[in-house]
Amino acid sequence: PMLAVATGSPLMANSKLLSPALWQVMSVLDPYAVTPLMQQWLQGQYQSQLDATLLINRLSLIAICAALLIASLRLAAQRVGVVAERKIKNRAERLASNSISQIVSTPGKLATSYLPVSAQAGRSFILFRLVKLMLTQILRQRSSYFSLSLLLILLSTEVLGGLEYVETYSVLVPNSQDALNRIMWDLVPMAGVLLLVLWSSRLSWINQAQGIAELIAATPTSGALHLSAQMITMTALSLVWLSIALAAPALAQVVSGIPIDSAVYARQAMYAGLPLLVWSMALIASHALLRTQLQALAAIAVLLALRFSPLPEM
Repeated sequence: PMLAVATGSPLMANSKLLSPALWQVMSVLDPYAVTPLMQQWLQGQYQSQLDATLLINRLSLIAICAALLIASLRLAAQRVGVVAERKIKNRAERLASNSISQIVSTPGKLATSYLPVSAQAGRSFILFRLVKLMLTQILRQRSSYFSLSLLLILLSTEVLGGLEYVETYSVLVPNSQDALNRIMWDLVPMAGVLLLVLWSSRLSWINQAQGIAELIAATPTSGALHLSAQMITMTALSLVWLSIALAAPALAQVVSGIPIDSAVYARQAMYAGLPLLVWSMALIASHALLRTQLQALAAIAVLLALRFSPLPEM
């Protein structure tokens, strides 16, 4: 978009700078330095120069990268320490259990007998608790907060920037359908599928990543119940993303003073929601049918290639 504005492309007709403060922030934090270079170009300096803004931009990026590197190294050191401490604790527990078993099996000592006890909770209660736990594991992650907030801002600015665009000598009274058409046919499906891929991978392999898969398998809950909980969780996450995607044009309409048509929003929610639900089921099924995460991601990569390529339309 910035290149199109600088070159006077007709695709950016009637476009305007929504937030000068955001432009100033991006001139410092733009990782590709496009904003400070474009600012030089707009000021008539067609030869790139290392001015103060560009220098601050590069130094800020180096500082951010250094801070992230230091934080990741500290986090890795903490994880190594936690793993080592866990191994020492497990070893001590095994030694203690072996000592207790030797004492119990020694003649003359009182041995304790154990009786099997079945779980008392119903399947619906267990399913509800599993879905609640999975939703908490996904939505409480910082990456989920950051990605959903960033996408809400990007979608809102996309709708605001082109809501009143019209060709020369034309008249347009924008409505809810115009606002939804800005994002619901390209940005929302693509971003939604990518989010679902991330969430399904995290949801399906979180037990293995935390080293408790065997413990979960030993519980008196069936695999079908776990799979049902994962599908319900992915359905709920799809609805969360759809709600955010619909909130962006609604917010843009409120800011622009355009009335909101609830019927149009309901119809568009059905159009965008059904494909997301199908993708949710397909992603969970891929992770459940294949043995390793690498195989599941390879199969999902093939599905994504078919989804975003022109092959299905040929």
